[in-house]
Amino acid sequence: MAGKTNSEWYSFETLGGFFKLEEGVLMECPMNIDGSRSDSPYEVDRRAAGENDFNPSEIVRELEKKP
Repeated sequence: MAGKTNSEWYSFETLGGFFKLEEGVLMECPMNIDGSRSDSPYEVDRRAAGENDFNPSEIVRELEKKP
């Protein structure tokens, strides 16, 4: 069974980035200073993210509700 894939990027201003799911994998693009999306997506390292005040599972739950 394939994982969820979002049709577009969604901004999370408090985290300074744009996020989407690609086949169930959480991807992030940094937010530029003007609020636009940088064109350099990368997979979010969930273990490293958990060490900060960043909970990727909350973002995944929210993105699973979006198209």
